[in-house]
Amino acid sequence: MKLTPVNGSTRLWTISDIWPPELVDQVMAIDWLTESYVPNCPGEMHNRRNLLRNLLSKYQCIEQLDEHITQSIPVMNQITNCNFISANAASTWWLCEPGYWSHIHHDGELPNNMLIFWHAPDTSYGTTFYNSCSEDDIFHQFEFVPGTGYLMLNHADDTGHRPVQYHGMLKKIPENHWRLACHYQFATK
Repeated sequence: MKLTPVNGSTRLWTISDIWPPELVDQVMAIDWLTESYVPNCPGEMHNRRNLLRNLLSKYQCIEQLDEHITQSIPVMNQITNCNFISANAASTWWLCEPGYWSHIHHDGELPNNMLIFWHAPDTSYGTTFYNSCSEDDIFHQFEFVPGTGYLMLNHADDTGHRPVQYHGMLKKIPENHWRLACHYQFATK
């Protein structure tokens, strides 16, 4: 696993080289468009499917992804100087349909999280982070490369301050295309 701080930040990290290539290939071979899902709740992002994780456990590769992340928590703690609770990491899977886009927002009180990219029309559909809520104030643009992503640390620091990390994906998914990502959350002690 390779974690690299973004632009000197201690709160935003690029993550790559997480899993063996054959495991990534198995995930990419799943027919994701046929998987069962529920739509997002009212008020959340439109055109995004929440894939039913309990049904995805039929794929051994999904279970292996989660197990690998769980086993990697001590390494993540060491690299990021965090204190993530070592519990079973469970992925959440989102399939974004044509028309999907994400406005610039921050996560408020949500825990630390990691987003892993799997499928998109091209590399320009990664998440963009901003210094403010202005789309012209870009901090970092992540390229959408399968099996890579980012780790965003949202926990409060020693003084109780929680960072505000603005991010979004303003580019709409075009017709006849889709975007797939998985998400992990990590609580701290």
